[in-house]
Amino acid sequence: ARGQLAMEQGIGWDAEFALRTRSGRQIWVRSQGRPISENGRVVRLIGALHDLTESRYAQIALKKRELEFRRLVETASEGIWTIDEHGSTTFVNRRMAELLGYQPHEMLGTHFLEYIPAEWHGVATQQLQRRREGVSESQESALLHRSGKKIWVMASTSPIRDEAGVVVGALAMISDISERKTIEEQLKQSEARYR
Repeated sequence: ARGQLAMEQGIGWDAEFALRTRSGRQIWVRSQGRPISENGRVVRLIGALHDLTESRYAQIALKKRELEFRRLVETASEGIWTIDEHGSTTFVNRRMAELLGYQPHEMLGTHFLEYIPAEWHGVATQQLQRRREGVSESQESALLHRSGKKIWVMASTSPIRDEAGVVVGALAMISDISERKTIEEQLKQSEARYR
């Protein structure tokens, strides 16, 4: 069909489509071509057929892995939070946003210190510097819920590196430990009363 249009109208083409081989195997190809004219009349076509099957199947596999990864991240019971090297939020999963009382899109682009109680800013800034130095660690810390309430979390943090190994941000896996901290505090108060 493309060749006929090229012959009749002098129009070139560049298209991708599926073909079946003689054995019945489906392949993907890219067909490119153009008409050659003499004295204003198309006399022949020049074109090429490129086999895209391997790259097409690689794209399909990559898309499938991305969907599986997204499903895993979005159904995780832990909060997942990434920031860039300046501390701006680049990603939060639904659990992380819910933990702080937000929708994921509301947190994108915001600085992580907006969710840290003021008295913890110095510690949080030092922790970000350790990520820049390539240090991974876990620590208990406090975050601020949208309502202003302080929540306690266990944060496992690690640097994010680019292809050259340069630290370009940080990843945190966040677990809510507020209930545990409340019980610990009640136990301390109870022990203090009976001393």
